[in-house]
Amino acid sequence: FVSDFYVHLRKEDVILTPTLKTDTDTFFTLLYPYENKSLDQVRSELLSGYHFKTFWPVTAIRDNAYSKNVIQAAVSLPLGEKDNVWGTLVMNIEDQQIFNLLKQIEWVNSGSMYIVDDHNQVMLSTTGERTLPAGLNEELVSGNGYYSYNAVGVPSMLSYTTGQSGWKYVSLVPESVVLKRVNEVKAWALT
Repeated sequence: FVSDFYVHLRKEDVILTPTLKTDTDTFFTLLYPYENKSLDQVRSELLSGYHFKTFWPVTAIRDNAYSKNVIQAAVSLPLGEKDNVWGTLVMNIEDQQIFNLLKQIEWVNSGSMYIVDDHNQVMLSTTGERTLPAGLNEELVSGNGYYSYNAVGVPSMLSYTTGQSGWKYVSLVPESVVLKRVNEVKAWALT
């Protein structure tokens, strides 16, 4: 899933990738700029502080001539060292990789799927929204669930589970899609 990665060396303020070495300003302004973040934001959020399995929601970056959406993960180096951090390993995961997996689920085009981190922040959604629909967050109180839910006037089935990381995997599908085969069998039986 990792489409690319780089290491930021703090003392030298240098970025190392598998193919190049450059200063941070050049990397984030000319080679790999964010569409919605300034260089100062990148420095404060991504390149400073301590990170252990830290993830950021989908964000757009430009790579060469095109834009791509990535989820970013960061780990401070050396691993486990909180006080004497000398660098950060940043890995980019293209959202398209995850969407390709989700497309294998038959009803995904009819419903919505969300990946929510342990801080209730939407990391990725098939709708492109950065927040859960109104009232849905209150429904995700336990580790798992499967029940009827009225999503904007559409009777739907809400299903969610919590992974070991604390992330929740949420699907919201109209009942008509979920019960399509059941209704077909009912119609055959009645016929």
